[in-house]
Amino acid sequence: MTVLLEVSSLRKVYRSRARMTPALDGVSVEVRPGEIVGLLGPNGAGKTTLVKCACGLILPDSGRVQVAGYDPVTERSTALPQLGAVLEGNRNIYWQLSPRQNLWYFGRLRGVPDATIAQRTQPLLASLGLSEHADQPARTLSRGTQQRASVAVALIHDPSVLLLDEPTLGLDVSSTEAIVRQLRRLAGEGKGILVTTHQLEVAEGLCDRIAIIRQGRILLNEPTPQLLRRFEADRATVVCAAGVLRAEDITRLSSAYPGLRVKTNGNDTWLRYSARDGAAPESLFVDLWRAGYAIRSFDRSASLREVYLQVVGDTAGESERADNHALAQDDPR
Repeated sequence: MTVLLEVSSLRKVYRSRARMTPALDGVSVEVRPGEIVGLLGPNGAGKTTLVKCACGLILPDSGRVQVAGYDPVTERSTALPQLGAVLEGNRNIYWQLSPRQNLWYFGRLRGVPDATIAQRTQPLLASLGLSEHADQPARTLSRGTQQRASVAVALIHDPSVLLLDEPTLGLDVSSTEAIVRQLRRLAGEGKGILVTTHQLEVAEGLCDRIAIIRQGRILLNEPTPQLLRRFEADRATVVCAAGVLRAEDITRLSSAYPGLRVKTNGNDTWLRYSARDGAAPESLFVDLWRAGYAIRSFDRSASLREVYLQVVGDTAGESERADNHALAQDDPR
């Protein structure tokens, strides 16, 4: 199978007496075996609506969703065993139960044989750093530990497709890294993974492909390395040099690096230069060093964050849109 998750021309409008709120406007996304796709966008862009449509929790107005070749609405009993999901919020596990008990409860609920649950439980707990918390009630655990338990529960039936809506939201560095490691391992096993997140650094390091959505429409959908290369000309080099640059050095550097911006801040000088303006940006570091200036920092900024901001632009006022309707939908399971 070449595609594990296929979302084709999906449309969804939330209707109320007061207004109609478009959530998805012809959205198409694919996830292939071994691929991690990051779905990025501002609040209200339609990310949660898309995830819930893919899970069969919200019915689209038109379009198609296929999970491992099956429709999660009309072929629910066949599609859902192929699907694991961690939705935004805290309703993915039972707080009265421990992580171990949650794994047993949801494993049995999904028809996993007891012997298989027993075989999978300890490796899942260990891989997500849950072993020492395995028998504590979930309500007593930190948010990061609860979220890792939610990921474990989503994996107990060994699905081929994993949907994660903001899985690292509010987590500390160690909890985030534990989830990232697990997702990379799962992709290495051939699972297809769709992740929504606002943490662009996490997305850049984790995702093989990036799709950016705004106002229910996909603005771009490209492999991450290709996307970054395409925007390479707009990536900037930022250098912090110790001391205040001499006037003659500023003149010389400005001539060698068209578009160079120089700003003095206290006892340091900050220089920003874009590769599109001419000379290789790394040579700026060398020229400063040769002129006798100590370099405090040297950074190729931008990366996915600048790409995202260039593509999405100003999103002020969009946060109360469609995904708030999606979050308000009752889970029918």
